[in-house]
Amino acid sequence: PKSGETIASKGQVTGAGHHPKSPAERLGLDLDGKARAKSEKCLANAIYFEARGEPVRGQIAVAQVVMNRVFSGHYPDNVCGVVYQDSNRHLACQFTFACDGIPDRIDELDAWARAKEIARDTLDGKIWLADVGKATHYHAYWVRPIWIREMQKLDRIGVHTFYRPRNWGDGAEAPVWGDEAATKDAVKKL
Repeated sequence: PKSGETIASKGQVTGAGHHPKSPAERLGLDLDGKARAKSEKCLANAIYFEARGEPVRGQIAVAQVVMNRVFSGHYPDNVCGVVYQDSNRHLACQFTFACDGIPDRIDELDAWARAKEIARDTLDGKIWLADVGKATHYHAYWVRPIWIREMQKLDRIGVHTFYRPRNWGDGAEAPVWGDEAATKDAVKKL
């Protein structure tokens, strides 16, 4: 397949247009349900607190990492579980904002609105960054985590570098959603 194009296995497509299932569809999140609203908020929190100062592509990449973890089989199988995994361990959680002891206050309303829109579009399967692909990890350039020795570097956007563990393979079995054209449009719009 070409970049941003996927071939779905039997049972992976839905609807009249036979598009790949969105993350929300895969997770059984109804559009107006409480679980959907909770997942959107947790994902928006990760985007806002981890990447609000980053380019839009960097914010989309953070959302994609969260969703890749949800579907990886190595992390909790829901958005909030991934975002807040180990949040009770000071500075030893998966996403630093969740355990750094700093109150999570939303002071930048434009950035919060953008984070919510990216979260919604990610769950709806509208946006996907082929260069970030199946990344499940990232770090800022000023951090040098020990785990990068076991990783394949996939992309760098803004201050973050994105990775996937080498021993997890290329993630070919993991879901893909969105397309390149819709993602480019979203980046321009946001």
